[in-house]
Amino acid sequence: MSMGKKLFQYIEMYYNRRRKHSANGWKTLAHCERKWDNLNKVA
Repeated sequence: MSMGKKLFQYIEMYYNRRRKHSANGWKTLAHCERKWDNLNKVA
């Protein structure tokens, strides 16, 4: 597996989906993205 693919998997599978961030109220980036998408569907 190439280094680029490994990096993508790390970012997509761990950093965005499971790691919580203090800057957004200790939610995952994936959670905030879903919330943002739902808000945009209503508008």
